[in-house]
Amino acid sequence: MTVPTLRIDWLTRALTAPADLRRVAGDLRTDKGLARQHAANALEAAAIRIDASDQLIADLTARLTELEVTR
Repeated sequence: MTVPTLRIDWLTRALTAPADLRRVAGDLRTDKGLARQHAANALEAAAIRIDASDQLIADLTARLTELEVTR
């Protein structure tokens, strides 16, 4: 089996990249082989990091908005 192609639109990565990474990770996990399992784990970790960074950005933006309103 060939590895599925992963396409990420970096302008909308917050909306699409984690889902795309998890989709490819799921596809890789259905195959046998330790290397594919490791690759799937790495993709899942990347998706988690993107979600976390997007959440941090959202939290910081909300806090900045809060601070601007109280000024």
